[in-house]
Amino acid sequence: MSNLATQNTQIMSSIEISELAVKQHKHVLTDIRNMLKELEIDAAEFSATQKYGNNNIREIFNLNEELTLTLVSGYNLKMRNAIIKRWKELEEQEKRAVPQNYSEALQLAADQAKELEIIGEQTKLNAPKVEFADILTKSTHTRCVRVWVKGMKSDYGLRVGEREVFKWLRDKKYIFRDRSLGNLPSAKYESSGLSYFSLAGIEDSKGVVRQSLQVTGKGMFALTGKVVEHFSNEVEL
Repeated sequence: MSNLATQNTQIMSSIEISELAVKQHKHVLTDIRNMLKELEIDAAEFSATQKYGNNNIREIFNLNEELTLTLVSGYNLKMRNAIIKRWKELEEQEKRAVPQNYSEALQLAADQAKELEIIGEQTKLNAPKVEFADILTKSTHTRCVRVWVKGMKSDYGLRVGEREVFKWLRDKKYIFRDRSLGNLPSAKYESSGLSYFSLAGIEDSKGVVRQSLQVTGKGMFALTGKVVEHFSNEVEL
């Protein structure tokens, strides 16, 4: 069986089809699966995943023109017309992107060179920030939440304390409270490899070793801005 997914560089996602056809995405997915089954085409050739919202993942399909038009042949006239118009727009965009003569080819090369020059300059400007982020996210050093909160107060003007930050972390499911062990990292984030938190044994003034939640370098980099923004907005309200 030939791989239809590679026969046409232009594709249309099931998300775009649902928007143009004014149909719920789940119904478009069902239509696509039924169509591919009838055509005896492996759905995996066109299936993909897409991140949306708060790190959620959903299944989508990316169809070429032939399959898109086959799909919408069963839709009403208005839906078909909207999708056909969109395909024509995509085709026009592709034509404009390809030089039609020597002069256009030279202009395209000059434009691309200029874009690369701008990107190079921007990369230089961003280098210190990128280096800092890389060092922080790869850092093996951790901080207890109290020290982290103290740093946010000093550096970003955070106006709340450790208790409020702990509550926010629990509300957002980054951590959870265990009656016996206290605050623990959420399995959801640890299993995905994010590793925003770790646990350490801390000896108190009486010599008793207690479990303490620690924020990793990766966690501080990912969450500091979110914490500061959340409580800044809360104060404004």
